[in-house]
Amino acid sequence: MSVPVLDVRGVSRLYPLPQRTLFGAPPSFAAVSDISFTLADGECLAIVGESGCGKSTLARLIAGLDQPSAGSILWGPMPPDTVRVQMVFQDPYGSFNPRRKIGWSLLEPLHHSPLSPAARLARLAELLSEVGLPADVAERYPHQFSGGQRQRLALARALMPRPRLLIADEPTSALDLSVQAQILALLGELRTRHKLALLLISHNLAAVRAVADRMMVMAEGKSVEQGLSRDILKHPQHFITQKLFEAELALPDLILFS
Repeated sequence: MSVPVLDVRGVSRLYPLPQRTLFGAPPSFAAVSDISFTLADGECLAIVGESGCGKSTLARLIAGLDQPSAGSILWGPMPPDTVRVQMVFQDPYGSFNPRRKIGWSLLEPLHHSPLSPAARLARLAELLSEVGLPADVAERYPHQFSGGQRQRLALARALMPRPRLLIADEPTSALDLSVQAQILALLGELRTRHKLALLLISHNLAAVRAVADRMMVMAEGKSVEQGLSRDILKHPQHFITQKLFEAELALPDLILFS
């Protein structure tokens, strides 16, 4: 049995609330409560749920942007100098320096790399090509790109240091419907090409259907359903999953994946 890239065991995140009484333990809010799952090389797990269910908090914990109150986040063996995880956010515009050309921002993860300048530029050209953009866009500024192009650039930057795990936090929700399918298809291609483990955070079951092998449904900080995506999407068991599925059926047929 292969060692997982990521092993999340009983992770919780509590946030303190204002003390309302003189006595007793201070109250707290459980944004994430007792979450466990594993993720293997090349596998995609979708974490699905309504807004406020804790899925983005969980992503921040895995990315190391916050620390769990309980439980553990364990990483499998990795080659020396391997970057464990990179994130792609819903709206990448705020993560690019508006005063810098996009090439500088894309190369930022390599600023302390031992790679030569020539090797860095070669890596830049390679990744721009992989996300469907010409090399000369490196000379442009972030405001000169569309939302879909910026998301492609965010993917290129995330892959620059060759991470083992990519976390995509609602990567298509700010995009036009036609562009959503393109970005999801690109995510699938990049995952296969780079043998990436992919954690997709979404409330969109169409996105899950497109790229995820397994899914975990969250509600009120807890995992309420886990399993193969195809099984859960065909026969949702928990009422939260059923509610998400019913909401999707009420929308236009945005993404045509089987």
